[in-house]
Amino acid sequence: MHSKNNNQKLSIDDSKAKKIWEIIESSPNQVFNLRKICQLYNSKYDNKIEPLRASTIISRLYNRSKIIRTKTQLKDGHLYSLSNKIELDALYKNYLLPYDFEDKENILKLLTKNRFGKLRTDNKELSDDISSFVALNVGFLMCDGHIKNNLLQIRYYFNQKSDAKLFKTNFLLFFPKERVSIKPTSSCYTLTVCNKKLATYFHSLGVPRGNKVCQPFTIPSWIYHGSDPIKRTFLSVIYGNEGSKPIKNKWRIQFVLSKNKKFVPDLLLFLNQIRTMLNHFDINTSHIQLRKQKNREFCGRFYITGKENLVTFYNKLEFSYASEKQKVLESLILKGKS
Repeated sequence: MHSKNNNQKLSIDDSKAKKIWEIIESSPNQVFNLRKICQLYNSKYDNKIEPLRASTIISRLYNRSKIIRTKTQLKDGHLYSLSNKIELDALYKNYLLPYDFEDKENILKLLTKNRFGKLRTDNKELSDDISSFVALNVGFLMCDGHIKNNLLQIRYYFNQKSDAKLFKTNFLLFFPKERVSIKPTSSCYTLTVCNKKLATYFHSLGVPRGNKVCQPFTIPSWIYHGSDPIKRTFLSVIYGNEGSKPIKNKWRIQFVLSKNKKFVPDLLLFLNQIRTMLNHFDINTSHIQLRKQKNREFCGRFYITGKENLVTFYNKLEFSYASEKQKVLESLILKGKS
Protein backbone atom coordinates (compact mmCIF):
# COMPACT_ATOMS: atom_id res chain seq x y z
CA MET A 1 0.00 0.00 0.00
CA HIS A 2 2.83 2.38 0.91
CA SER A 3 4.63 1.58 -2.36
CA LYS A 4 1.45 2.11 -4.37
CA ASN A 5 0.90 5.58 -2.83
CA ASN A 6 4.48 6.51 -3.63
CA ASN A 7 4.09 5.41 -7.24
CA GLN A 8 0.82 7.31 -7.55
CA LYS A 9 2.44 10.47 -6.09
CA LEU A 10 5.38 10.16 -8.47
CA SER A 11 2.99 9.84 -11.41
CA ILE A 12 1.12 12.99 -10.36
CA ASP A 13 4.37 14.93 -9.91
CA ASP A 14 5.67 13.74 -13.30
CA SER A 15 2.41 14.87 -14.87
CA LYS A 16 2.79 18.35 -13.37
CA ALA A 17 6.37 18.57 -14.56
CA LYS A 18 5.31 17.55 -18.07
CA LYS A 19 2.56 20.18 -18.13
CA ILE A 20 4.92 22.95 -16.98
CA TRP A 21 7.42 21.89 -19.63
CA GLU A 22 4.67 22.02 -22.28
CA ILE A 23 3.72 25.56 -21.17
CA ILE A 24 7.31 26.77 -21.51
CA GLU A 25 8.01 24.84 -24.71
CA SER A 26 4.90 26.23 -26.42
CA SER A 27 6.21 29.80 -26.03
CA PRO A 28 9.98 29.57 -26.61
CA ASN A 29 10.54 33.36 -26.70
CA GLN A 30 8.41 34.22 -23.68
CA VAL A 31 10.02 35.21 -20.40
CA PHE A 32 8.48 33.71 -17.26
CA ASN A 33 8.81 34.15 -13.55
CA LEU A 34 7.51 31.66 -10.99
CA ARG A 35 4.24 33.52 -10.46
CA LYS A 36 3.53 33.68 -14.20
CA ILE A 37 4.11 29.95 -14.64
CA CYS A 38 1.78 29.15 -11.73
CA GLN A 39 -0.89 31.47 -13.16
CA LEU A 40 -0.69 29.85 -16.60
CA TYR A 41 -0.77 26.37 -15.10
CA ASN A 42 -3.73 27.07 -12.79
CA SER A 43 -5.78 28.73 -15.52
CA LYS A 44 -5.23 25.80 -17.89
CA TYR A 45 -5.54 22.80 -15.57
CA ASP A 46 -7.98 21.82 -12.83
CA ASN A 47 -5.35 20.35 -10.50
CA LYS A 48 -3.73 23.49 -9.08
CA ILE A 49 -0.01 23.66 -8.47
CA GLU A 50 1.69 25.07 -5.39
CA PRO A 51 4.52 27.62 -5.93
CA LEU A 52 6.99 25.41 -4.04
CA ARG A 53 6.27 22.44 -6.31
CA ALA A 54 6.49 24.63 -9.42
CA SER A 55 9.77 26.08 -8.20
CA THR A 56 11.23 22.59 -7.74
CA ILE A 57 10.20 21.57 -11.25
CA ILE A 58 11.61 24.75 -12.82
CA SER A 59 14.89 24.35 -10.94
CA ARG A 60 15.22 20.80 -12.25
CA LEU A 61 14.55 21.96 -15.80
CA TYR A 62 17.26 24.58 -15.43
CA ASN A 63 19.74 22.14 -13.87
CA ARG A 64 19.17 19.79 -16.81
CA SER A 65 19.86 22.68 -19.24
CA LYS A 66 16.31 22.53 -20.60
CA ILE A 67 15.72 26.24 -19.94
CA ILE A 68 17.83 29.36 -19.32
CA ARG A 69 17.49 32.02 -16.63
CA THR A 70 18.91 35.33 -15.40
CA LYS A 71 22.35 35.21 -13.77
CA THR A 72 20.96 36.16 -10.36
CA GLN A 73 17.58 36.65 -8.78
CA LEU A 74 15.86 39.90 -9.65
CA LYS A 75 13.23 41.71 -7.61
CA ASP A 76 10.72 38.87 -7.99
CA GLY A 77 13.21 36.04 -8.26
CA HIS A 78 14.83 34.49 -11.34
CA LEU A 79 13.37 35.02 -14.81
CA TYR A 80 13.24 32.02 -17.17
CA SER A 81 12.85 31.32 -20.88
CA LEU A 82 13.27 28.43 -23.26
CA SER A 83 15.55 30.34 -25.63
CA ASN A 84 15.18 34.14 -25.32
CA LYS A 85 18.63 34.92 -23.91
CA ILE A 86 18.66 38.43 -25.41
CA GLU A 87 15.63 39.57 -23.43
CA LEU A 88 16.81 37.84 -20.26
CA ASP A 89 20.16 39.64 -20.50
CA ALA A 90 18.44 42.97 -21.18
CA LEU A 91 16.11 42.56 -18.19
CA TYR A 92 19.04 41.53 -15.99
CA LYS A 93 21.10 44.57 -17.03
CA ASN A 94 18.15 46.89 -16.45
CA TYR A 95 17.69 45.41 -12.98
CA LEU A 96 21.35 46.00 -12.16
CA LEU A 97 21.37 49.51 -13.61
CA PRO A 98 17.89 51.02 -14.08
CA TYR A 99 19.35 54.52 -14.45
CA ASP A 100 20.62 56.68 -17.27
CA PHE A 101 24.43 56.79 -17.38
CA GLU A 102 26.67 57.65 -20.30
CA ASP A 103 29.01 54.69 -19.77
CA LYS A 104 26.53 52.01 -18.78
CA GLU A 105 28.62 49.05 -20.00
CA ASN A 106 31.63 50.06 -17.91
CA ILE A 107 29.42 50.60 -14.86
CA LEU A 108 27.79 47.21 -15.39
CA LYS A 109 31.25 45.59 -15.47
CA LEU A 110 32.11 47.28 -12.18
CA LEU A 111 28.80 46.16 -10.62
CA THR A 112 29.23 42.52 -11.60
CA LYS A 113 32.98 42.08 -11.13
CA ASN A 114 33.57 38.63 -9.67
CA ARG A 115 37.23 37.80 -10.24
CA PHE A 116 39.78 38.95 -7.71
CA GLY A 117 43.44 38.04 -7.44
CA LYS A 118 45.48 37.86 -4.28
CA LEU A 119 46.89 41.26 -3.38
CA ARG A 120 50.63 41.76 -3.25
CA THR A 121 52.40 43.12 -0.19
CA ASP A 122 54.70 45.96 -1.18
CA ASN A 123 55.61 47.25 2.26
CA LYS A 124 56.22 44.36 4.63
CA GLU A 125 58.08 46.69 6.97
CA LEU A 126 54.91 48.75 7.48
CA SER A 127 53.30 46.27 9.84
CA ASP A 128 53.96 47.89 13.19
CA ASP A 129 51.31 49.21 15.55
CA ILE A 130 51.79 52.84 14.49
CA SER A 131 51.25 52.10 10.79
CA SER A 132 48.19 49.98 11.60
CA PHE A 133 46.69 52.73 13.77
CA VAL A 134 47.29 55.30 11.02
CA ALA A 135 45.54 52.93 8.58
CA LEU A 136 42.69 52.66 11.08
CA ASN A 137 42.30 56.45 11.13
CA VAL A 138 42.38 56.66 7.34
CA GLY A 139 39.63 54.05 7.07
CA PHE A 140 37.53 55.69 9.78
CA LEU A 141 37.80 59.13 8.18
CA MET A 142 36.87 57.72 4.76
CA CYS A 143 33.64 56.34 6.20
CA ASP A 144 32.10 57.50 9.50
CA GLY A 145 34.64 60.25 10.14
CA HIS A 146 35.18 63.68 8.67
CA ILE A 147 37.94 66.19 8.02
CA LYS A 148 36.62 69.74 7.74
CA ASN A 149 37.30 71.44 4.45
CA ASN A 150 39.55 74.04 6.14
CA LEU A 151 41.56 71.22 7.80
CA LEU A 152 41.00 72.70 11.26
CA GLN A 153 39.01 69.82 12.72
CA ILE A 154 38.81 66.01 12.61
CA ARG A 155 35.68 64.19 13.73
CA TYR A 156 34.82 60.56 14.43
CA TYR A 157 31.29 59.27 15.08
CA PHE A 158 30.25 56.36 17.34
CA ASN A 159 26.97 54.71 18.27
CA GLN A 160 28.18 53.73 21.74
CA LYS A 161 29.90 55.97 24.30
CA SER A 162 32.10 53.06 25.39
CA ASP A 163 33.49 52.76 21.85
CA ALA A 164 34.20 56.50 21.72
CA LYS A 165 36.04 56.31 25.04
CA LEU A 166 38.04 53.28 23.90
CA PHE A 167 39.02 55.06 20.69
CA LYS A 168 40.08 58.14 22.69
CA THR A 169 42.27 56.01 24.93
CA ASN A 170 43.94 54.35 21.95
CA PHE A 171 44.27 57.63 20.07
CA LEU A 172 46.11 59.25 22.96
CA LEU A 173 48.56 56.34 23.09
CA PHE A 174 49.79 57.36 19.64
CA PHE A 175 49.07 61.09 19.78
CA PRO A 176 49.47 61.88 23.50
CA LYS A 177 49.61 65.66 23.14
CA GLU A 178 46.25 65.99 21.38
CA ARG A 179 43.17 67.44 23.02
CA VAL A 180 40.32 65.04 22.38
CA SER A 181 36.70 65.74 23.30
CA ILE A 182 33.65 63.47 23.26
CA LYS A 183 30.18 64.98 23.02
CA PRO A 184 26.77 63.30 22.73
CA THR A 185 24.38 64.28 19.94
CA SER A 186 20.79 63.23 19.30
CA SER A 187 21.90 60.11 17.40
CA CYS A 188 25.53 59.34 18.31
CA TYR A 189 28.70 60.37 20.11
CA THR A 190 31.15 62.72 18.38
CA LEU A 191 34.87 62.63 19.09
CA THR A 192 36.66 65.79 17.94
CA VAL A 193 40.34 66.64 17.46
CA CYS A 194 41.38 70.18 16.51
CA ASN A 195 44.82 70.05 14.92
CA LYS A 196 45.51 71.35 11.41
CA LYS A 197 48.86 69.56 11.12
CA LEU A 198 47.28 66.19 11.96
CA ALA A 199 44.34 66.83 9.64
CA THR A 200 46.76 67.80 6.86
CA TYR A 201 48.75 64.62 7.54
CA PHE A 202 45.71 62.35 7.23
CA HIS A 203 44.62 64.27 4.13
CA SER A 204 48.06 63.70 2.57
CA LEU A 205 47.59 59.96 3.13
CA GLY A 206 44.46 59.88 0.97
CA VAL A 207 41.60 61.00 3.23
CA PRO A 208 39.30 63.50 1.47
CA ARG A 209 38.34 66.72 3.21
CA GLY A 210 34.86 68.20 3.13
CA ASN A 211 31.87 66.40 1.63
CA LYS A 212 32.97 62.85 0.70
CA VAL A 213 29.82 62.22 -1.35
CA CYS A 214 30.88 64.81 -3.92
CA GLN A 215 34.46 63.73 -4.61
CA PRO A 216 36.40 60.61 -5.62
CA PHE A 217 38.89 58.73 -3.48
CA THR A 218 40.42 55.28 -3.42
CA ILE A 219 42.16 53.11 -0.87
CA PRO A 220 45.80 54.26 -0.63
CA SER A 221 48.33 51.84 -2.12
CA TRP A 222 50.25 51.54 1.18
CA ILE A 223 47.07 50.08 2.71
CA TYR A 224 45.76 48.21 -0.35
CA HIS A 225 49.13 46.54 -0.89
CA GLY A 226 50.27 46.78 2.70
CA SER A 227 50.93 44.02 5.20
CA ASP A 228 48.08 41.77 6.29
CA PRO A 229 47.86 43.46 9.73
CA ILE A 230 47.37 46.82 7.99
CA LYS A 231 44.76 45.35 5.63
CA ARG A 232 42.92 43.71 8.55
CA THR A 233 42.90 46.90 10.61
CA PHE A 234 41.56 48.96 7.70
CA LEU A 235 38.81 46.47 6.81
CA SER A 236 37.77 46.00 10.43
CA VAL A 237 37.29 49.71 11.04
CA ILE A 238 35.40 50.45 7.82
CA TYR A 239 33.09 47.52 8.62
CA GLY A 240 32.68 48.88 12.12
CA ASN A 241 31.61 52.12 10.42
CA GLU A 242 29.55 51.08 7.40
CA GLY A 243 28.94 47.35 7.80
CA SER A 244 25.55 46.22 9.06
CA LYS A 245 25.15 43.87 11.98
CA PRO A 246 23.46 40.54 11.14
CA ILE A 247 19.72 40.73 11.83
CA LYS A 248 17.12 38.07 12.64
CA ASN A 249 19.79 35.36 12.74
CA LYS A 250 20.59 35.88 9.05
CA TRP A 251 24.09 35.04 7.87
CA ARG A 252 24.51 38.35 6.08
CA ILE A 253 26.51 41.57 6.47
CA GLN A 254 25.82 44.54 4.23
CA PHE A 255 28.31 47.26 3.32
CA VAL A 256 27.00 50.51 1.82
CA LEU A 257 28.41 53.88 0.75
CA SER A 258 26.95 56.86 -1.14
CA LYS A 259 28.06 59.20 -3.94
CA ASN A 260 26.36 61.65 -6.23
CA LYS A 261 25.78 60.59 -9.84
CA LYS A 262 28.97 62.15 -11.23
CA PHE A 263 31.16 60.01 -9.00
CA VAL A 264 29.29 56.68 -9.18
CA PRO A 265 32.11 55.02 -11.21
CA ASP A 266 34.59 56.11 -8.50
CA LEU A 267 32.27 54.69 -5.83
CA LEU A 268 32.18 51.33 -7.61
CA LEU A 269 35.98 51.29 -7.96
CA PHE A 270 36.31 51.91 -4.23
CA LEU A 271 33.78 49.20 -3.34
CA ASN A 272 35.57 46.73 -5.60
CA GLN A 273 38.83 47.55 -3.85
CA ILE A 274 37.14 46.54 -0.60
CA ARG A 275 35.78 43.37 -2.20
CA THR A 276 39.28 42.55 -3.48
CA MET A 277 40.72 43.02 0.01
CA LEU A 278 38.04 40.77 1.48
CA ASN A 279 38.79 38.14 -1.17
CA HIS A 280 42.44 38.35 -0.10
CA PHE A 281 41.25 36.98 3.27
CA ASP A 282 39.09 34.29 1.60
CA ILE A 283 35.82 36.17 2.16
CA ASN A 284 33.44 36.07 -0.81
CA THR A 285 31.02 38.88 -1.61
CA SER A 286 27.94 39.47 -3.74
CA HIS A 287 27.97 41.72 -6.78
CA ILE A 288 27.32 45.39 -6.12
CA GLN A 289 23.78 46.79 -6.12
CA LEU A 290 23.37 50.41 -7.18
CA ARG A 291 20.21 52.12 -5.98
CA LYS A 292 18.82 55.63 -5.62
CA GLN A 293 15.88 56.90 -3.61
CA LYS A 294 14.02 60.08 -4.46
CA ASN A 295 15.91 63.23 -3.46
CA ARG A 296 18.87 61.18 -2.24
CA GLU A 297 22.30 60.28 -3.58
CA PHE A 298 23.18 56.96 -5.24
CA CYS A 299 24.24 54.22 -2.86
CA GLY A 300 26.31 51.18 -3.71
CA ARG A 301 26.05 48.11 -1.52
CA PHE A 302 27.23 44.54 -1.48
CA TYR A 303 26.91 41.64 0.94
CA ILE A 304 28.93 39.00 2.72
CA THR A 305 26.54 36.05 2.97
CA GLY A 306 26.52 32.49 4.22
CA LYS A 307 27.73 30.85 7.41
CA GLU A 308 31.20 29.98 6.09
CA ASN A 309 31.90 33.56 4.96
CA LEU A 310 30.72 35.11 8.23
CA VAL A 311 32.76 32.64 10.27
CA THR A 312 35.82 33.59 8.22
CA PHE A 313 35.02 37.27 8.75
CA TYR A 314 34.73 36.64 12.49
CA ASN A 315 38.02 34.73 12.62
CA LYS A 316 40.05 37.20 10.55
CA LEU A 317 38.34 40.59 10.99
CA GLU A 318 35.91 42.36 13.32
CA PHE A 319 33.61 45.36 13.70
CA SER A 320 36.17 47.75 15.20
CA TYR A 321 34.74 50.38 17.58
CA ALA A 322 31.21 49.09 16.97
CA SER A 323 30.70 46.85 19.99
CA GLU A 324 26.96 46.43 19.37
CA LYS A 325 27.65 44.92 15.93
CA GLN A 326 30.46 42.71 17.19
CA LYS A 327 28.27 41.31 19.98
CA VAL A 328 25.53 40.36 17.49
CA LEU A 329 28.11 38.67 15.25
CA GLU A 330 29.62 36.76 18.19
CA SER A 331 26.17 35.62 19.27
CA LEU A 332 25.36 34.40 15.76
CA ILE A 333 28.65 32.52 15.48
CA LEU A 334 28.21 30.87 18.89
CA LYS A 335 24.64 29.81 18.08
CA GLY A 336 25.84 28.41 14.77
CA LYS A 337 28.33 26.20 16.58
CA SER A 338 25.72 24.73 18.95
